[in-house]
Amino acid sequence: MLGFPVRKNRPLSILMDFRDDEWDWDGEDSHDFTGLHMQVFLKLLLPHVERWKSFRIYTDTWKPIHTFLYFTSELAVVPSSLQTLALLRCNVYFAMEGQTFQPDDLKEPIPLFGGRPVEHLREVSLVGVHVDWVESPIRNLRKLEFKYHAYDVMPSLQEFMDILSSCPNLENLAILGWGPQLSNNDFTENYVDSPDDKHLSGSPFVLENLLTFHFGFTRVQYGLKLLSLFRLPSIKRLDLEDVSTIADPLGHGDASPILDWLSLADDRAHADDDLVSSASSSPGVSVKSHRYTIPLMNVEHLGLSGLSSSESTFFRFLRAFQSLKKISLSNADPNLLLALAPQNPPQLVQPGSEGTEKTLEDSCGMLRRTSVSLAIVRSRVAPCPNLVNIASRRIKGSQLSALVAKRAQADSGVQPVQKVYIEPTPLLDDDEEVDTSFDDSFSSAGISEADIQAIEECGAMVLITPGAIDDD
Repeated sequence: MLGFPVRKNRPLSILMDFRDDEWDWDGEDSHDFTGLHMQVFLKLLLPHVERWKSFRIYTDTWKPIHTFLYFTSELAVVPSSLQTLALLRCNVYFAMEGQTFQPDDLKEPIPLFGGRPVEHLREVSLVGVHVDWVESPIRNLRKLEFKYHAYDVMPSLQEFMDILSSCPNLENLAILGWGPQLSNNDFTENYVDSPDDKHLSGSPFVLENLLTFHFGFTRVQYGLKLLSLFRLPSIKRLDLEDVSTIADPLGHGDASPILDWLSLADDRAHADDDLVSSASSSPGVSVKSHRYTIPLMNVEHLGLSGLSSSESTFFRFLRAFQSLKKISLSNADPNLLLALAPQNPPQLVQPGSEGTEKTLEDSCGMLRRTSVSLAIVRSRVAPCPNLVNIASRRIKGSQLSALVAKRAQADSGVQPVQKVYIEPTPLLDDDEEVDTSFDDSFSSAGISEADIQAIEECGAMVLITPGAIDDD
């Protein structure tokens, strides 16, 4: 039975988790928790709506969420104190390419809280949950998440831009699966190859205050077009994810087009850094006609999950992250780990040889000049030279320890790793040998004692930490 604090004005933080690990996914009506059950809970909660501070609902099916949306749209008052709203329906399958929203008879969108403003709402997470994108009070947010939606219930590009324009102080944005519905009319030919205003039918936009961007794609070409729309000058954390691997762990696509585009756009931005303001159809979103989509050199925390590509593509991508301090890796392609290892250091060019400047300075002066030049060259070719923290999930311990060892070499041109965070998960392979005679937390992390010792011998600390991938 639900109970509430005696003090009638005390804020309520509500979490309702009705997910069932034993449910067999055999249709909405087979689930033990239904829309009728949700009605019972809402009758107890709605009289206290003005005390809601945060409200989170996690379900396996749509009907309980639909019931919540319907009943809260009919309220006489809005949750004026609400700051955080999270609605989650397990929906990864419907987010895959070619899938449509189900159940079809409950597809019609409902405005959040009847479309009335919720003054203090700052964080909204919609996971497999769509609403009326035009009427809902999605504005003045600091955090906004769109995750695992069916494509056919997503907003148009203009509606999506209007939502972002209503959140000028947005700091955290997540798009996993599908974002807005894009049409050929939104782009001209070769837009992705040259992402500036003249190749876009509308206007690109800058989210001036965005610090964290989590971007996951199910279809590479769609993801590339959507990603190219963003201008994120203040970005500090970037997460990239191949969402299709969640539904099909063996279905890795080739993320090379996205990785190449990001690195090439970053290179072009260095060559052409002039900013030109232009008019926007979304007044709250700054618009600038330049190629600085995402300044990778400013990113301090990078997350990569399920991405597949070649070692050379990963290397071109990673070398742009000159300020990176932490990387979070999940289901990492072996090529990614190889690319993170420093390349062979450049050969020292002898003074006076062809292509070098001859000088009458003494040998000590020449040595200083050559050393500085070598340091500059190394900083340009070494991947993530300032990386000191690695978080990992589902990565073989032998690969992880080898990476740490290579980055610890004296001539690597990079900072040695200081901390390795390992998220406990089942072992990657049934036949992987792990010494279980020591601490169980190491065993559950899928890494052997020998690999842990190898990492520690390189001067790095190993931390077995639940949620290591998602922590800042």
